[in-house]
Amino acid sequence: MEAGRSLYSVSATLVLVGGALVFGYSILTMITPIPLNPANIAKTALGLVPGLALVLAGALIFRGSTKTRRLGGALAIAFGVMSIFVGGGFFLGMVLAIAGGIAALALR
Repeated sequence: MEAGRSLYSVSATLVLVGGALVFGYSILTMITPIPLNPANIAKTALGLVPGLALVLAGALIFRGSTKTRRLGGALAIAFGVMSIFVGGGFFLGMVLAIAGGIAALALR
């Protein structure tokens, strides 16, 4: 029982770090001195959504019951894949989020 809980902690940590990278990348693109045009603003705003959703998914995996952990894993995979369209958090954020989501779904 204790080993299962620590594996959920590892998967939650992967998702949380991935979400933080995706969110941080979006914030970084927002504050860099680039020409402000609607496409850049939209990309930045759309990048904040997967980043925050991945942090929420990591919290669900870390603190939830088995049912909510599976929901958190599914959300992590979905928003991890969606984050590739906004930069993927230096690509590493996307990979960590998807790996954590798969681990959360694979654990019983």
